Order: sequence, then structure tokens, then C-alpha cells
Amino acid sequence: MVMIMRKMNRKSIKLKILGHIKRIYIVLFILLFSISISSAATLNMNPTVTIPSSNLAPNSGFETDPTVDYFTHGNGTFTWTTDAANNGNSSTKIVSSQPAGSYARWLSKTDIISGQANNDYSASVWMKTINVAQYGMLVINFWDESLNYLGGYESDKSMTGTSDWTEVTVQGNSPSNTSYAR
Repeated sequence: MVMIMRKMNRKSIKLKILGHIKRIYIVLFILLFSISISSAATLNMNPTVTIPSSNLAPNSGFETDPTVDYFTHGNGTFTWTTDAANNGNSSTKIVSSQPAGSYARWLSKTDIISGQANNDYSASVWMKTINVAQYGMLVINFWDESLNYLGGYESDKSMTGTSDWTEVTVQGNSPSNTSYAR
């Protein structure tokens, strides 16, 4: 193989590099311009409403007093604590020895999270269990404008016994007359 090298002075190297950079900028400009034109055309032809995926739950990390946005239900000791937290400094804790089929739970206030009809919802929580005889789970419930219960979805019931922090998730589609989610 023979390689031929040509001696170039600094000025010709600079001009050659500048020429390549100009071509790159022109190609990028044309590419970006055509993407924005085609996006605008698509947007005008097929208008859609996109709901941003954001956390709808107030104080979701329980870093401030949860009793402002949440309440408890069932028999047990409910505390806002700093003795265990997966992320941040605080968590909510339930200590209960209820009979089978009974619930002890923290719930968001029913009318605090606005919901929309026929939308997919997902919720997740990091849960830790210690000597749980039954199970821990996460639920999404839906309510109409008059705060009538419309139904909901439950996560699996695999959080039993003693387990370290585990993410528990649940998904579901809201009924047609949904006004609130919990």
C-alpha cells in the first residue's frame, strides 16, 4: 500500500476545516428545519391532547406532615416517622394486628387528586414489611363528582412476611365518569 501525503500550510488546513464545518452546519440546519416542518404538519393534521406524566400525589415522599393530605383507616398505630425511609428522610408507618380480611391503611383525601375519565393511571410505592401475616398492597380508586366510589385496581399481594424496600406498582384505566383518583 502506498500512502501519499501532501504538505499543507496552516491557512489551507484552516480553510478546509472551515469548509467542512459550514457543510455540517448547513446539513444540521436543513435536518432540523425539515423535522420542525414535518412535526408542525403532523400536529395540524392530527391534533392530540397529551397529559404530562407527573406525580399527582401531594407530598408523595412524606417529607412534610402527611395528615394535611392523607388520613388513616382501620385499627393500628399510624405514624409519620424518620426511623426508616427508602428515599429522603421520612416515611409513614402502620403497626397493626388486625384479623384476616381487615385493613389498616394510609389514604389520600378523596377529593385531593383530580382525575379524568378513560385515562390510564399508574401508581407506585416503596414498601418495607416486618412480620406481616397477611399482605401489604397498593390500590388506585376512582370517584365521581359527588364522591361516589366507582371502583379501582389492586397491586399483587406479594408483600408478606419480612421484606426489604420493594417497589410495588398498580395500573388501571379510569371509568367514564371519573372526577377524582385516590
